[in-house]
Amino acid sequence: MKINSRITIYFLFITFIVYSGFKNGGNSSDLFNEDFETGLSKWKITNKTKIQVVESGDDQRGKVLALYPAEASVYAIIDNSNKWNRYSVEGYVKFPENHHHYMGLIYNYQESSHRADFGSVHLFGPYGGEKEEHLEVRNKYLKTRIPDYEPGNRVRANPHFDGNATQKLYPEFWANVPADDIVKVGEWRKFKAEVYDSVCHFYVGNMERPQLTFEHFFQSTGSLGFKPRDTGSPCWIDDISVKRISQLSYQGDPIPNTQYPDKDRMISSWKMWGPFIHKQEGIVLDDSLSQNIEWKTVNADARGCVNLSKMTERVSGKKIVYALKTVQSEKATKATLNISNTNPIHVWVNKKYIGKLKVSEMAWHDFLSNEENSGQSIEFDLQAGENEILLKIAGGRFGGDGFYSSLSID
Repeated sequence: MKINSRITIYFLFITFIVYSGFKNGGNSSDLFNEDFETGLSKWKITNKTKIQVVESGDDQRGKVLALYPAEASVYAIIDNSNKWNRYSVEGYVKFPENHHHYMGLIYNYQESSHRADFGSVHLFGPYGGEKEEHLEVRNKYLKTRIPDYEPGNRVRANPHFDGNATQKLYPEFWANVPADDIVKVGEWRKFKAEVYDSVCHFYVGNMERPQLTFEHFFQSTGSLGFKPRDTGSPCWIDDISVKRISQLSYQGDPIPNTQYPDKDRMISSWKMWGPFIHKQEGIVLDDSLSQNIEWKTVNADARGCVNLSKMTERVSGKKIVYALKTVQSEKATKATLNISNTNPIHVWVNKKYIGKLKVSEMAWHDFLSNEENSGQSIEFDLQAGENEILLKIAGGRFGGDGFYSSLSID
């Protein structure tokens, strides 16, 4: 009797495991499936006028998700995906109009009481409906930044911190989609993204080799979703499926395979204090600022970039951050602080105000060796012994807050 009872319990246990694995699409690796035929009950929507289910006019597609242009805080997030971290998401994308459009993929989305941070990759459609002279200027600019650029689809990594896009900190992470893989206006195209902890690989058209790989977002878990472009035309999405993965499919070189020749010359860490609310351009400095303060060490990323967007709060208005670096010098001498920055920066050395560094278009990793991406410099005196370099940084700017820095001592 005891043996039969054990067999019954074991059978029920196996049945439960099999049922749990297959109830969500027929595969134990499935996390989520959505064809949008029954609405958006599985989604968290921040603006129901900008994110809707619409009729596609295609009998095979039926209803699809439509993302209409909207402000930065409009998202469609999959419910109960906040702990996901190793998965593949596949689906189909369509740009129904010939205008400005992109599909924004959101991953590792984390929201607190006062901010939202997430990794993001944008798939841009062909630029149409634009004045010819504007299109020419845009294409000329992109050709200087993307090797072998041709007008068409592009993929861009663009993490958001406190809801703010940070493309100015990642200008090298563009990729031009090859002609065989582009998403033509009015046609459906398959896309895929693999998210493994903090790394994201994005595919479109070609499912064997990603169009872009990105490993510089710091959060390793969080929700999955989509966002529209701020202006332009809508984007349609259909047939979303999410599955667990044990590793990334692509194991080759990073795409783009950017080299960082100046990395070892960068200042690798600063002590930070903030963020604060006070006048952006006002020079406010207490004589005791560098004393009796619980400074937080902030390290540069693998490229040498100090990303302040993780500290600044654009929505709340807490945009000011102080950064402190202590430098030892064997003798009194001259020194130069070299910076590629996206924010106005006021500089003090040993509590003496030295001057202001203006805003740059982008923060470039190769600003020391590439004249096209040159940064700014400010010279000052060092005393023998210990010296304090203090920066007051006005953050909260669209496109991201951060800088690369290097110190040259005579």
